[in-house]
Amino acid sequence: MLSCHLLRIRPATDRDAELIDRIASLDSTRPSDGPALVGEVGGVAVAVLFLATGHVVADPFRRTAHVVAALRERARCMQAAGQAPGPARRRAFTLRRPRSAFGA
Repeated sequence: MLSCHLLRIRPATDRDAELIDRIASLDSTRPSDGPALVGEVGGVAVAVLFLATGHVVADPFRRTAHVVAALRERARCMQAAGQAPGPARRRAFTLRRPRSAFGA
């Protein structure tokens, strides 16, 4: 079981640009622009959530589902407190069912 003290969520800074690019590259995607939250486990950044779009990039070689869930919850709380972008946030956190490769 993962201890709570190992998970840290913090705002991304300009110094995180290279780190975010690395995680996005591992995730085979491009990072978004704008403010973001970084999720760290044991001091290692493993996921990033972009506040304006809700786009997430995560290290596919680590277990990150709990980190992404925590990032989404923190962003939701920030929005409720007026500390995060508005309407785009609501749309970004709408859960979407994954599409089946078989068209069902």
